[in-house]
Amino acid sequence: MARRLLPSAAVVLLATIVMGAIVLPDNRWPQTVREVVASALFLENWQLAADAVNYTARSNTTSVVQHFWSLSIQVQFFIAWPLAVVLMVLVARRAPHRLHTHLTATLLGLFAASLIFSVALTASDQPLAYFHSLTRLWEFALGGLLALWIDRFPWTRGERVSFGWVGVLGLVACGFVLDGGALFPGFAALWPTLCGALVLLGGVTSSRYGVHRLLLLRPVQFVGDVSYPLYLWHWPLLVLLMVASDQDDVGPFGGIAVIVVSFALAVLTSRFVENPVQDLRIGVGATYRYAAAATSVVLLAAAIWQFAATQRELPSDALGGSQYPGAAALVDGAPHRPPCYRRRSRSTTTGSG
Repeated sequence: MARRLLPSAAVVLLATIVMGAIVLPDNRWPQTVREVVASALFLENWQLAADAVNYTARSNTTSVVQHFWSLSIQVQFFIAWPLAVVLMVLVARRAPHRLHTHLTATLLGLFAASLIFSVALTASDQPLAYFHSLTRLWEFALGGLLALWIDRFPWTRGERVSFGWVGVLGLVACGFVLDGGALFPGFAALWPTLCGALVLLGGVTSSRYGVHRLLLLRPVQFVGDVSYPLYLWHWPLLVLLMVASDQDDVGPFGGIAVIVVSFALAVLTSRFVENPVQDLRIGVGATYRYAAAATSVVLLAAAIWQFAATQRELPSDALGGSQYPGAAALVDGAPHRPPCYRRRSRSTTTGSG
């Protein structure tokens, strides 16, 4: 887990710090530094929840690392789940043959409790529910149940072929039908999650009509291989382009440019960062030491950016001066605001994606 997630995340965060310092206006630096630190520590979902960020609100300032919320929840689960398994092993140590039963019961309980909490919180406070770790726990519990039981049901080949196609078509339709930012998590998240489970249940069959024949095509596998760094790169590039162009959207040509550049950076990241790190023959302890070192580098870069932000604060006598006249700008004959000031003021209202 650490070998795959942390190196690419560290590279993207460092690049975001550099690009953000160049493109973002000064008044967005503190927020961005705060969220970069939260992302490096895999707490971005809680940072966004604390800031009461609405994923669909056009009035909120779009964060360049907002997409790290999902990665943060994944890492939190990857840390908590082994501890839960160890606890279950201890509970079942006198009856090791019942470990599977204990794990199943635990996951079923977590699934039910988390789903109920997710539905209730989504109904009362959807923006908070979107970023809350416990509203997403049932999705990971479902994956755990699938891992425990996927090979214990004698599905026929025809049933597995049906599962695969229903799952893939359901995932595609989900993107066109559901407004995830406004409806998720709650019951709506069952749709893509269960569809993903159906694809896994379908697996690889000997049927010529199985969906695996589509999923094993080289272009599809290529996208899957670079999907993680592609996810990391696309959002900062999109937000920074909107800020640089002072627009609420990038248009079709800008969107194509973001996709192309994101793919190129994803391929480079996969080839020169992910693959070499994964090929290292090092133990678990060394892996986490490398992860700690990568995180420390990001935090140091964020601290330097924060220091630079404090050095660029306006002097106390700036307000009321010729460059920042404040309310005096409304008086007839007052000097016009500098173009850069107008641009930076408008860029802070860029909406969320």
